[in-house]
Amino acid sequence: MAEPPGGRLAAALEAAGCGASASEAALAKVLQPFPSPSEAAVAGVLGMVARTSEGRLSGDMAGVGPGGLATAPVGDGSSSWNAAVLAAGLTAANPRLDWQQVAAALDQPGFAVPDAGALKLLMAVWARASAGTPFPLPALVGGLWGNTAGQLSFLRQAAAAPPELFTWVHAPRRQEPLEGLHAGKSPVGTPNQAWLCLDLADTLARLSDSGHAPAVRSILELPLKQCPEVLLLCMAAAQASWGPLQQVRTAARGAAEGCSGGGGLCRL
Repeated sequence: MAEPPGGRLAAALEAAGCGASASEAALAKVLQPFPSPSEAAVAGVLGMVARTSEGRLSGDMAGVGPGGLATAPVGDGSSSWNAAVLAAGLTAANPRLDWQQVAAALDQPGFAVPDAGALKLLMAVWARASAGTPFPLPALVGGLWGNTAGQLSFLRQAAAAPPELFTWVHAPRRQEPLEGLHAGKSPVGTPNQAWLCLDLADTLARLSDSGHAPAVRSILELPLKQCPEVLLLCMAAAQASWGPLQQVRTAARGAAEGCSGGGGLCRL
């Protein structure tokens, strides 16, 4: 398998271990032999730190204050990667970095977001480096990645994350909130508003149709339980065919009809 872009830099940091992010000086020492890192190289580093963070960080939002992830301490630089040091050190190594392009370059061999803690670290680096700019959703759901396993792992965590960790509210293609649900249910589905994002639905449908139906089905289990009405409308609006997951759409319709008493939802 070909080495991913920037693979040598990511490999050097992985060999150095989390201690390389104990301080900006320690990180600069590892970065010094390498040329100014490109967006692809930085994306490779982010993929490495996310992949190697499995089980090392809590998936909860303890310690996230009013400033959100842009100011929260995430990682200690000894047992886990320090998000603040990584963001500052990589930016210092190349002040011209385009972090939007970094996000677009995450589709690399080996990229994975194995758990909520890994997503927390990845988004903490992003928030600090981008001055709190929301993660660009087209980089994640603008089409199928070459590394579909990595994309699915990212989608699994991002779709289930609390909004303080990952939000979908800025999605460029959104369905309208579903007002008038019974028992005061939220018109936006889940707090992060993932199931109003039509590109998320399209991407999951395409992933299902390309041989990843079981993985997609597992991602849909949570909204099927929490907000079947919103999920049903999102699935109905998707431009791609749901193919092997028609039974999930049928289940969402049944759950929505049972909750709402039918109405317009019955016709979807």
